Formats: sequence, C-alpha cells, structure tokens
Amino acid sequence: RQWLEFFGNNTVYLLYRTFQPAVTQIQRSIDGGLTYGPATTAGAIGQVGGTAIDQNDGTVYVSGSTGQVCVGIPPAAGLPPVTYTCHTAASDPNGVAHLFFPVKVGADGTAYVAYSNDHAIYLVHSTDKGNTWSQPVRVSDGPDTLTSLLPALETGPAPGSVGIAWYGTHLAH
Repeated sequence: RQWLEFFGNNTVYLLYRTFQPAVTQIQRSIDGGLTYGPATTAGAIGQVGGTAIDQNDGTVYVSGSTGQVCVGIPPAAGLPPVTYTCHTAASDPNGVAHLFFPVKVGADGTAYVAYSNDHAIYLVHSTDKGNTWSQPVRVSDGPDTLTSLLPALETGPAPGSVGIAWYGTHLAH
C-alpha cells in the first residue's frame, strides 16, 4: 500500500515499501504528483503505517508496524530530506500495529502516533522531532470494549488537539 501527504500546495511525498527486502521508500513530487524524483530509504520499519509532513518546516515523518517513526529533516527550506533517523515511538508485548500505526503532525510541530495492541488504542507524542516520545495514553476506555483495532488519527488547528477513531467491539479477540 502507498501513503501520500502534501507539503504546501504542490509538493507531495509518496511512501511505500519494497517486497524483498522489505524497506521503506519515500519519493517527492514538486508538481502535485505528476512526476516523482528518486526514492530515499528510511529503513526496515515493517509494514508502513503512514507519513506526515510538518507544514512549518517540511520535516517528513514515516511510521511502521515495528513501532518506529523515521524522521527526515530537510537540509534547507524547499529541499527534501536526504537521510532519515529512526526512533522507537511505541512498544508493547502484544505489538503496536493492529492494523496500522498512523503518524500525524500538529500545527505546532508536535508529532503524534496512535496504535492498537489488539485490545486498546493508545496515543503517544513527540515535541522534539521524534527523538523522544511520551508515555502512552490509553484512549479506548469504553467499559464494554474488549477489542480495539485500526486506529485513524488526525490533528486539529489548536495545539494539542487530535482526533482518533477506531473499530471496537465487546467481543474478545
């Protein structure tokens, strides 16, 4: 699967994973997705979970099913990142990618990740471009929800505002 994210009006980042070996690839278009430049590798982060671009400075975030978020910081305004640095954003004995591991960036530059461990949905955030991540906060606290999967995440216009949706059921997985 492929993930797309815009930076401004015309710059598009395309994230995907190769089959063997399973390595992430990020390509950049400066003409709204008509053509793309060469691919850059972020590393082996498992099943890709999403991409997000900080609209303030063009920092690119990519997430994967291993709980890692790789961050590419542009060397100068208007340029794509040359390299990506990966850090563990979340870990859980039951895993963190039931089914996706989405990443989004707020208007204030805070990066967020939502994940499922098959039972609950959690949220973590980073204010230092993914170098460190907060402790997880459980957001699926319904008393009758025993299984929560497939989190979707979006940020709002106010600092710290996020929206999370997921599938949940009272049946145990």
